[in-house]
Amino acid sequence: MVPSPPNDSNSVQSQSTDLKAIILAQPNARIFGSSASFIIPRSDAWKDRRVTLPPSREIAPGELLDQWVSPAWRASDVPLTFHSENTPMSSRGMMSMMEWVNEEAVVLQYLFGDGLCLTAGELLRHPRGRSIPRLLLPLALQIRPEAAGVSLAHRPTNMRPQWLIHSDQVIATVLMAAERVNRGLMADDSGGSETISLLFTTSADKNSERTALRIEGVGVEKPEDADQSQIRSGVEWRVNSLEEAESSYRGKVILEAASGGPSEAADTYRFDETTHRLMFHSWRDRLDGVRAFLSSNLGPEAAATGGRLEITGHSQIQALLEELKKSKVRQKTELTAFTSNQNRS
Repeated sequence: MVPSPPNDSNSVQSQSTDLKAIILAQPNARIFGSSASFIIPRSDAWKDRRVTLPPSREIAPGELLDQWVSPAWRASDVPLTFHSENTPMSSRGMMSMMEWVNEEAVVLQYLFGDGLCLTAGELLRHPRGRSIPRLLLPLALQIRPEAAGVSLAHRPTNMRPQWLIHSDQVIATVLMAAERVNRGLMADDSGGSETISLLFTTSADKNSERTALRIEGVGVEKPEDADQSQIRSGVEWRVNSLEEAESSYRGKVILEAASGGPSEAADTYRFDETTHRLMFHSWRDRLDGVRAFLSSNLGPEAAATGGRLEITGHSQIQALLEELKKSKVRQKTELTAFTSNQNRS
C-alpha cells in the first residue's frame, strides 16, 4: 500500500504538504529490443510491490494558477515539458512540437494524501508547489552529474532534442532526490515520518484506476556493471549459422538470444529484482556501437535497426564475431545478417 500521511510537522514529509508518492509514468515504454509494449514486472520478486492507484480527485475550478507559484522561477529554470500551455514560447509554434511536449509532460506526477494527483507542470502552478522541498521540484537548477546520460524516452537517439534530454535529466534527478530523502527519514530514530513512495506505472491517465509498482529508488548503471546486469536480466547472445553445415559460419547467419528475453528491461532502464530499484542502462548505446562498426566495415545499410545486413564472405562474419566478443554485447534485440553466398575460405 502507498504510505499513509505522517504526523511529524517538522519532517520533510510534512513540509511536502502530505506528499504520499512521486510517480514515473511510462505509457510508451517498450520491452528492450522489441516493439512490444513494456508491462509492469510480474515475477515473484515484485508481486508484493504492486499497488492500485485510484483515480485522482478532480482539480477544483481556480485551484491551478495561471502562472508558476514562485515568481522567482525563470523560464530557463523549468524544463519546456513542464511549461504551461499559456506560457509564450517560440518553440511552441508548431502543432507537432506541442503534441510531442504534451505527450512527455505527464510522465512525472505527484500524489497527495487527499487523493489529488498532479503532473509536474500542474504542481508548479498549484499552491502545494510552494510547500514541496526544492530538491523534489521539477526544476533545472539541481541536475545531478550522474543523470547526465539518463534517457527515459522511448524515441531513437537521433530523435531526442535538447529539451527532451533536459527534461529526462530533471525527472531522474527528482527521483534520485526522493530516494535520498527517504534514506534520511529511515535513519531518523524518531519514527514520526513516513517515506515518500516511488511508483512506476505504464499508464499516465491519472483520472483512471491503474496499477503501479513500488520501487526503492533509481540508479545509473556503471559501465563495468553492464555485462553482469545483462546476464541477470536474461540477455545472452550468440551467433548461429542458418546453413545446413552446423560446423561453419557461411551463408546466412543470425545473432539471437541464447535465453529468454529481458521482460523486466525497457529500452533505457531495467528493474533490479535484488535491490528493487529502477536502473538506467546503456545497452542500446552499446548495440548502436556494434551497428556503427558494421556500418563502417560493410556500408551505411548495415546500420539499419533490426534490418537485414549484407555481409560479404567469411572474413566479414569473423569481424562481426570478434567485435561482439570484444565489446561483450549481450543485447535483447534481433539482428539478422546475410552473406552473398560466399563459402568459408
